[in-house]
Amino acid sequence: MKKLLLLAMIFIWQNNFAQVLIYTAKKEFIPAEIRLANDEIISGYIKEFNVPNAIEFTDFSFNFNLESELRLDRTKFNFKKTPDGASEKIELNNIKSIVLKGEDTITYEKLKLKTINSKLEVVDLKREIMAPLIKKGKINVYGLRVYECGHGCSLMWILAYIKKPNDEFAYIPVDYNRLNLFNLGKIDDKFFKAFEEVGKDCPEFLSYLETRKAEFNDKAYKKELLAARKQFDKDKNEKLKQTDKRERRKMEDKMDTDYYLKFYLDEIDAYSSRCE
Repeated sequence: MKKLLLLAMIFIWQNNFAQVLIYTAKKEFIPAEIRLANDEIISGYIKEFNVPNAIEFTDFSFNFNLESELRLDRTKFNFKKTPDGASEKIELNNIKSIVLKGEDTITYEKLKLKTINSKLEVVDLKREIMAPLIKKGKINVYGLRVYECGHGCSLMWILAYIKKPNDEFAYIPVDYNRLNLFNLGKIDDKFFKAFEEVGKDCPEFLSYLETRKAEFNDKAYKKELLAARKQFDKDKNEKLKQTDKRERRKMEDKMDTDYYLKFYLDEIDAYSSRCE
């Protein structure tokens, strides 16, 4: 039986097979605040944050570590206290978070990662990354937008991590490093297992997730998903036609981001409304 998240990802992936390429934009020293492991905050300038612009791939298995390719797991950062000052190295293990203050203010937090394997077992990846905070709440969402580029670029999916603010570990609901043609049917099971781990302190939320899993298997709900996707594309195209050409890319990007994040935010809202 096809699953909800599997269907959604097929929508995203269809006809997007190409050579693996990663495009990044290296920034120079930019204003930043760094919260150190001892909670001391230092202000200055930090260098070499690579911003992923696009990823194309050949099949459902990347055959590489996405976080490493995007340099989210770098272990050292170049830092200056003043624009003309001397550069020094700050180790990742001495950092809790980094707030970049460039064109946009972006908060990066250090995350210890756990994932879910095909047997629905929790796996400690024994690695740390710096990931940008997308949405703050009782459960935080961190992640990056990933694009497919051919004739122009379009958002494909959100590389997301979830974590309660005071928890030690972040979980990967859809771990793209572990996807292949043989385990796609496990996508929604892994997704819910990740949320079960993050929300295991709240029995009411766990009961809600059991209901949601049953709903995902319902054929009528599957049809609703297909209809909702078609309606979204229709509404988006109509809105883009009415938008100035210079603003269309930004508008499309925002609408697509909201659409793909909804998979995560629906469950987070459910946790927030049910749990202390």
